[in-house]
Amino acid sequence: MNKIEESKIERRNFLKKTAGVIGLATVGPTISQAAVAQTDATFGTGTLSKDQQTVRETKSYGVELAAYKPEFAGFWLDSLGNGRKWHSAILGGGLEQIYRRENSNGWVNYYPVGQSDARTRFKFEEKHIIIRSEALTDYVIEPFVMKFTHKGPNPAFATLLGEMEEDGSVKLPAVLHIPGQGTMRITAKSEKKIPLYFKYEGVRDWDLDLRFGKIIFPAATEQCNWIEFKMEVIQVYPQIAEIEDDARFDGFRRCWLNMIQLSAEHRMMANHVSSDVCGLVYHEYSEIASLTGEIADGVSGLQILRDSMNRFLDDGKLGYGMALYKGEASYPEATLDTWPSLLIAAHNYYQASNDKQWVVRQIDKLINWGDQSLATDKNGNGLLEYHQSGNAGDCYYRPANWWDAINFGHEDAYSNALAYKAFLGLSEMASVADKSDQAKKFTKAAKKIKASYYKTFFNPETGMLAGWKSRDGKLHDYAFTFVQGVAIAYGVIDNEETANKLLDATVKKMKEVGYNRFDLGLPGNLIAIPPEDYFQKFMKPSWDTTRHPFQVYENGGASANHTYYLISAFYKLGRVEEGDMILLPILKGFNECSFQGYDGPWNSYDWRAWDGKAHGYEGMLVDNYLAVKAVLVRQGLIDPERGVWKHDKMT
Repeated sequence: MNKIEESKIERRNFLKKTAGVIGLATVGPTISQAAVAQTDATFGTGTLSKDQQTVRETKSYGVELAAYKPEFAGFWLDSLGNGRKWHSAILGGGLEQIYRRENSNGWVNYYPVGQSDARTRFKFEEKHIIIRSEALTDYVIEPFVMKFTHKGPNPAFATLLGEMEEDGSVKLPAVLHIPGQGTMRITAKSEKKIPLYFKYEGVRDWDLDLRFGKIIFPAATEQCNWIEFKMEVIQVYPQIAEIEDDARFDGFRRCWLNMIQLSAEHRMMANHVSSDVCGLVYHEYSEIASLTGEIADGVSGLQILRDSMNRFLDDGKLGYGMALYKGEASYPEATLDTWPSLLIAAHNYYQASNDKQWVVRQIDKLINWGDQSLATDKNGNGLLEYHQSGNAGDCYYRPANWWDAINFGHEDAYSNALAYKAFLGLSEMASVADKSDQAKKFTKAAKKIKASYYKTFFNPETGMLAGWKSRDGKLHDYAFTFVQGVAIAYGVIDNEETANKLLDATVKKMKEVGYNRFDLGLPGNLIAIPPEDYFQKFMKPSWDTTRHPFQVYENGGASANHTYYLISAFYKLGRVEEGDMILLPILKGFNECSFQGYDGPWNSYDWRAWDGKAHGYEGMLVDNYLAVKAVLVRQGLIDPERGVWKHDKMT
């Protein structure tokens, strides 16, 4: 007797024992175990494998059904419809009941053993999956669960996008997006036509086995005897006729939504489904969300952006980079880029939605954010100043901006470029809300930043903008690629001759240091940061770069973070070849999911050394994926200074 036959006998004996203990007959059609192993002729290309699992593959998705549980044992998507089979990252959902299965009329049915009035059903079509939950009484059928691992080389940081409730549930319809794979719109109908909600979880623990995302579908009950879900594969990206058939842009098409991840815990956009909320990166989220139209009934990028912003504005939500986030003392004051980032996000929402009522309702709080930024200018030159000096060796708290391991302090070039754009946007919103004095104030503030910016940060010795000017008057210039980019893209440097010289110096420096691994993204800095300007330990001067030597993490490590700015600067100035030199290899990496996953237990591919070795930790950091927007700048559809469609172009 072989192992398969032994397994069948053990299974039959177990079912008999279970039925006997419960005292109920097994349910559903009376069929033999052999019948379960027969493929239904109407099941399309589905087949039953030797271990009784059902496989269904189309050009748009692949599913492997578990033998004795109504759950997916394997799952992948290809929204582009090319039949690209990807690594499955789905886990068992922890269902407890024992089931028997039968195929009939194109459906795969799972009947709980010992129950006479319930079943879970699956039907598979070319571009959609139907899942149906049926029950006549409560608690007799378990919900369908999709659980995705966040560990290993091929995780799936699947996010559920929709309207979130206070308890963290997500209202149907909603959208499931798996970064690097594709997108499904999930709709539902039910017997009672009642509102339906997913339970949504994201777990992040030091134990890697406890890092996962989970979506729990509502199950049928006595009050609602059936619920039917349709999971339809869709494409979500701005369609551009000139490049629609160009495979070099597949990463743009697959990964447009990667930037938008809803945190199950925080009920707003975050690093990913189980990670932190960072207010200092919301301007980047908004760059994508504001251009993403309706993807399901009542669900859009604008809706998600608005709801997330309201968490800050109405609920007083704190995010990383704000004072006392999670009770930590890392930031006694907000980072310099936090309020500008949130103001840019607010303005991007207004520009794309024309929601004047929202602006009027929130304007006083938005102005307060602007005033907090203005108050940091202690010397009156118009530039925002951080509470830490930025002097070499003087960094006892987290630094001034997103680059939180580098001693950005005092007058910070990155944050002030954001503030310039933020104040112009705030001035426009203040005008909409009939606050003309405030509008004039912030227009003046933006002009003052612009007047001081170049003369403060330009380093004539290198021909580049320095990262910051410390309180002792010294420039700290480590050839920051993103600083040159953001200053040009956001318009605080708008003289073309000056901008081109900055880009020339940047390209020259890349060649000098021999950096050409654009498939890894870009280093934030091209020159090694010395120990005295690299922060590692909270509230201790820890000037030791042995943990992060040059080319590791923020000390010159490569990533796609903030590459959007430099790439867009090239395109803005008509330097398409140089923009393509960086962007196209990044898009190829996005398409191959090479910016996510772990090499071993801890190091992830969102940051890499120049030799490709992983040095990140998030597993997936959505900030990388703003680079996809550079495609729109390349095609002349977006001016990065405004960030929204030119000539009222819409997705």
